[in-house]
Amino acid sequence: MVFLTGNRGYIGGHLHQAYPSAKTLDENRCFQRWETLFSEIHNSIQKVTTIIHCGAIADSLYQDPDIFKWNYEATKQIADMARQEDAFLIFISSCTAISPKSLYGWSKRVAEDYIRANNEQYCILRLYNVYGAEDNRPPENHSVPEKLMRRTLRYVFYPFRRDYIHVEDIVRAVHYVEDSNIIGTYDVGTGKAVEVKELAKLTDGGFYTETTAADVFGENHPPLELQARPEYMIPGFKTVRDVFSQFART
Repeated sequence: MVFLTGNRGYIGGHLHQAYPSAKTLDENRCFQRWETLFSEIHNSIQKVTTIIHCGAIADSLYQDPDIFKWNYEATKQIADMARQEDAFLIFISSCTAISPKSLYGWSKRVAEDYIRANNEQYCILRLYNVYGAEDNRPPENHSVPEKLMRRTLRYVFYPFRRDYIHVEDIVRAVHYVEDSNIIGTYDVGTGKAVEVKELAKLTDGGFYTETTAADVFGENHPPLELQARPEYMIPGFKTVRDVFSQFART
């Protein structure tokens, strides 16, 4: 039996479709009842064999230190319960945890560190830039490919390269590590970064401005390139979706 957190979010929602019989945590209500949250989780995870912890504040621009309550303290509690129940823990993390530069990145990194130090049966998945099937995602959180297709992207930064991985491949990766009982920390991407400008060329243009990230964000701009490192990717797992084919479907 599977227990899933974050089932009302973008990635968690797709995981819930893949695991329809999973026990879930209602994220929308838990933020108002911290005191009773973990006793409820503990009752829910009894007899589960796998915990997929996807629930989090997933915003790299979030500036409230309370992010550590949800992304670290909550993960710590769930990791402890997974260990006590002898359950396999799959933790959905982020590539920003590799070299953290934001509260979000640091909250994921310290959560990862806790799991590695205290759990034996775990798999940490560091996701790169997820896109695809985004109807359950707030418009402000849409991926760059989605915003290009919807003509809502304001800026196309150059040089700016990202490793875009389809949400269906994320679901496949989770199934893969669960079925294979793979232990460790892994990058989850295609291993190939794509320049945003190349994707923009696939549209009819006229709705975005080409500029540099530094012009918009200043010195604290996001990294110019993010790409999954082949030597850290899940052994034996291959993605099947390509971001360029996303535009061919429109």
